Amino acid sequence: MNYGRVLHVVGLIVATISATMALPLAVAIGHGEGQAAFSFLVAIGSGILLGGGSAFLFKDASPSFYRREGLVVVGSAWIVSAAFGCLPYVLSGVIADPIGAYFETMSGFTTTGASVMSSIETDGAGLATPRSILFWRCMTNWLGGVGIVVLLVALLPALGGGSRLIFHFEVPGVGEKGFKPHIRETALTLWIIYTLLTAVEVLLLLFGGMDWFDAVCHSFASMATGGFSPRNGSVGDFHSSYLHVVVTLFMLLAGVNFTLYARLAEGKWREVLRDGELRFYLGVLLLATVLITIDLRGEGSYDSSLLAVRDSAFQVTSIATTTGFATADFDRWPGLSRALLVVLMFMGGSVGSTAGGMKLIRIMIMVKFMAMQATLHIRPRAVEQVRVGRSVVPAPLLRSVLGMCLIFLVSFGLGGIALALCGLHPQEAFTSSIATLGNIGPGLGDVGPAGNYSGLNAPAKVICTFLMLLGRLEIYTALALFHPRLWRD
Repeated sequence: MNYGRVLHVVGLIVATISATMALPLAVAIGHGEGQAAFSFLVAIGSGILLGGGSAFLFKDASPSFYRREGLVVVGSAWIVSAAFGCLPYVLSGVIADPIGAYFETMSGFTTTGASVMSSIETDGAGLATPRSILFWRCMTNWLGGVGIVVLLVALLPALGGGSRLIFHFEVPGVGEKGFKPHIRETALTLWIIYTLLTAVEVLLLLFGGMDWFDAVCHSFASMATGGFSPRNGSVGDFHSSYLHVVVTLFMLLAGVNFTLYARLAEGKWREVLRDGELRFYLGVLLLATVLITIDLRGEGSYDSSLLAVRDSAFQVTSIATTTGFATADFDRWPGLSRALLVVLMFMGGSVGSTAGGMKLIRIMIMVKFMAMQATLHIRPRAVEQVRVGRSVVPAPLLRSVLGMCLIFLVSFGLGGIALALCGLHPQEAFTSSIATLGNIGPGLGDVGPAGNYSGLNAPAKVICTFLMLLGRLEIYTALALFHPRLWRD
């Protein structure tokens, strides 16, 4: 293990993330938030001093960088970045509990959107939460959307051969089929697409009547499929169908594989239209929206069909893309609607998107594998293959997908059991498990859209924090950190 090189790269990541706090610091100064400004200054200074110091001390370390180093860099980058990112919460007193502050920051960076803040707009003493802290909270969503490691790859050409490895572990769906000859160009293109889509959403929200602060914060969170909002009522605080539709559209766009946008820019629109995962993604969202709309109208939950369509489309897109925004308390919806939303929690968006979950391409492969096995049970001598579009899924990839899905389900089950042992009601324990593992945010019951995670005890918060990391790193990378052979020379 080349520890020197690992410490150099992780130090660069910490220094970069700390430097981004200059933006919420400017917000704090602009709004005269002295305590918050001091908190950001300390956090920036600590991150640049320690992160930059580590990067400088080990700048001459051996350039060798292999699979093990890539795994350690990506895994530890998220853990350490959350540790520095939570400093403004603790130092400003908004979340005085370090475990709660770390939970909130990990939730932001992993784009989970689960919160321990009992009231977003005010603190425990009833005082207004500094707008700079709320800005940083939504900004952590945005930084974690495409990936904090991808940002480093885009900005720093000095990573050399290690760039491709850490990019692959950070964004597997893009890393395996990059659309540029150099990985740094791919990373930079991803961030350009991401930033442009965010800017367009900001402008459309401003046109609909949001102020600059709300427009930027909600755009940060929706493009990252993170779900943090500076409002207690989330997007539901804005009683505007126009705004709801705009946010729905951009959550949907964020759940699409970003390589497809690059293909569109190159004029390869037919290739995009033929993409099997995109068709499956849109089909699932449309079907779920129709079924929930029918259920809501049939149960008499809505008097207006248009409002039922609007809210069901919003909530389906929010849950399917693992954003976690809410315009309605879906925990009060009929049983079928809630059951469909829980199923969507397991599915997630496309690979190469900012969405979490198991990812739809894996669901597609699993379904086709089960269909193939059923055929072979009837006709044992038949020659069958799993195909996605026109491509045959090779056996190693098939094993990897099936293994990933199995570990995901086992992690969900063990997480739910562990949370139940911490005292949570089974409904809350298991929906908290999938909501954090799938990087979704709200579950059902006390952790539903009208509640939050503030009532969890310290062990439950630690478990949920670990599940967030596990889900964001797509399980294998996070679990690899606990494997003895990773650290053995």
